[in-house]
Amino acid sequence: MPTGWSDPNGDPEGYDFQWAKWDGAAFQDLVGETGETLASSNFARGDTLRVTCWPNDGALQGAPVTDEYTVANAVPRIGWVQITPDPATTGDTLGVTTGPWNDGDADPEGYHYQWSKWVGPDEFDFQDIPGATGPTLTPDHFVRGDRIAVDVTPFDGIDEGMSVTDEVTIANGLPSVASVAITPDPALTSDN
Repeated sequence: MPTGWSDPNGDPEGYDFQWAKWDGAAFQDLVGETGETLASSNFARGDTLRVTCWPNDGALQGAPVTDEYTVANAVPRIGWVQITPDPATTGDTLGVTTGPWNDGDADPEGYHYQWSKWVGPDEFDFQDIPGATGPTLTPDHFVRGDRIAVDVTPFDGIDEGMSVTDEVTIANGLPSVASVAITPDPALTSDN
């Protein structure tokens, strides 16, 4: 966006533009790219762009000014995180679902995980569970009543985005029995 317009005749403000991209040896004009903005289809991460701007009062062009910019990596984002299952019990392996993935460079989806357990007394007193940095958490890391949280950080292979968190409270697991047998076997009519 140009700033600092000055015209001794008081003519209306106007500008001409030309966008160019560095090809490794020199800047090459992008044909037809003469507007104030440049569509993202014209560049990729790491490209160096230059815009030249000429003030134009409708009759004459003034001296050009230029600016250059190297296109940075777009930081990935995710909208939400959910621990599954929810509700969770003492016998469950916890997992994570996420959505939606958003990366302006269309980099492949990637995540960093950190599971933690509430240690109190304040609402947000969580302590990282050592080694719990994968997409699942096995039941040997928690007991009934534990508050378990996971921080999921989107990672595109270059940069990390902002982490998103979810938590669950571990409920009582259902008791189970492996088998049952009637005895004696064989039973007689006089047996209990």
